[in-house]
Amino acid sequence: MSLRHFIPGVLWVLVMGLLFLAPQSYPPHTYFGTIPSRSILHGIMFLGFVHIWIGALKKQLKHASIRSKAVKLVFGSALILALITELIVFLVGINSMFSLWNLLFDIVGAALGILTFKILYQQCY
Repeated sequence: MSLRHFIPGVLWVLVMGLLFLAPQSYPPHTYFGTIPSRSILHGIMFLGFVHIWIGALKKQLKHASIRSKAVKLVFGSALILALITELIVFLVGINSMFSLWNLLFDIVGAALGILTFKILYQQCY
């Protein structure tokens, strides 16, 4: 495996962790009266996460099985990461309740990441 393709993905996950664990203002800023601004951040971060990691896995030239299953692997890991980050945020006490908005935007961001990757790289992969 070529590890140099994984460096941007690892750095992205570290930035995600720092942003998700950063203190937030109370009351949180909302859009349309219900959607917290932090949830939109979650969606954007997961879009980038999926985009970076699919690209890294698609560049594994010696491992055809990883390349062929890259989208499924990354989407599954995005779902697991979404649940883990929400659980950590809840347990650390940054958010007093498990935020379904964050989880929803995590999933939407991951799906948009897959869609944008397929649109942008349809000729390459």
